Amino acid sequence: APDTIMVSFWVLTKKPRFAASHNLMLNDPTGGRDLGPARYTPKPRESMEYLNFRLSRADLETMASEPGSRFKLGEADFTLTPGQRKAIADLLTISDPAR
Repeated sequence: APDTIMVSFWVLTKKPRFAASHNLMLNDPTGGRDLGPARYTPKPRESMEYLNFRLSRADLETMASEPGSRFKLGEADFTLTPGQRKAIADLLTISDPAR
């Protein structure tokens, strides 16, 4: 199984939303963990920002298993939907060689 998995956010925006602040904070029952800054790529001609993260399997497992999983990207707060949590869990399952 890969130790880390690349997760990308594609943000459609006419003006940069994450240029100044693009750290990812995972809020879990133990508090919060700073998962680090994105590899940030603005594409102003396309009205897009790309934020790429390398996340550990453990962090993704936390995101998938916690109902109401929350994270903060820059200054924006997000809650994962049940469908998003299931997609993360499915990705972890299919990338596990012990399966």
